[in-house]
Amino acid sequence: PATDFTAVHVCSDENGTKKINLTQYESNLVVNSAVYTYIYYNQNNQVITDVSNVNLQTGLNSFFVEINSASGCSAKVKLTIPLNASPVVPLPPTAEYCPDNFIQLDAGNSTEPVSYIWKFNGTEISSQQTIDADQSGTYQITVTNLSGCSTTKSVVVKKVDFPLITDIKIENSTVQIIATGSEMLEYSIDGNSWQSSTIFYNVPNGNHIAFVRSGLQPCAVAERAFTIFKINNAFSPNNDGINDYWKIDGIENYPGSKVKVIDRFGTVVLDRIVKGPFSWNGEYLSRKLATGNYWYHIILSDGRIISGYVMIKNRN
Repeated sequence: PATDFTAVHVCSDENGTKKINLTQYESNLVVNSAVYTYIYYNQNNQVITDVSNVNLQTGLNSFFVEINSASGCSAKVKLTIPLNASPVVPLPPTAEYCPDNFIQLDAGNSTEPVSYIWKFNGTEISSQQTIDADQSGTYQITVTNLSGCSTTKSVVVKKVDFPLITDIKIENSTVQIIATGSEMLEYSIDGNSWQSSTIFYNVPNGNHIAFVRSGLQPCAVAERAFTIFKINNAFSPNNDGINDYWKIDGIENYPGSKVKVIDRFGTVVLDRIVKGPFSWNGEYLSRKLATGNYWYHIILSDGRIISGYVMIKNRN
């Protein structure tokens, strides 16, 4: 004879549902189950067309099963399947930690009593809700509730990859920061205001620092100095302590740059490769140059060329 059957509880997926194959319970409904045919109905007495892929909801799930024999006899029984909820574990698949720091992994604050088992690369390390991950590898958490249902998740943790500034292109007052990185990058020239665009317009003259950071881990910040040059066009090397040197502030950020100064007769009176802060006392072969205008030609190591005139004033 066929009989009603209440199954042992099933554990849901994290979303509170579970897809199952109802035919696995046929042997519990009738002896010699293989010789019968079956028609399954939901609790609203509607025929279930795909019995191998039925979606259960949390709680009691009731079905009616019509069992038919080859001789034409039939019986209808009730199949009840309890679905217990599994813990929800809000853990991402990947995470990054900053150098000399850690990232906290949180298995979630359950409203019911649960147990936690954390493993790192397969070795059990904690039974707490949260752990501080400061090593690269795979962390696995299993959360089990009082009904015996468990959820297991893994997160691959690694040290954050720093972006790399490969170039800074400057045209007049427009600056473009070129960088590489494994994550979404954000850009800044003051360290406070960040943007996804690599281009900055109307950048004022002076020394600046380009910043690039990973949008997911703000600790991963690359920096590189750059300069929008304003060349002083006069100096007076008369040893009065005021404006005695021709200085090009910021050119030290471009080692290998070349600075030439030429007098009105075409004589090169200064030919220097920049190795650090730049200043010139207005002398050529240890002698003060005459008052007048001198043409300068600067080839920066980033490819920019700046030229113009500077006045040397050696008399009142």
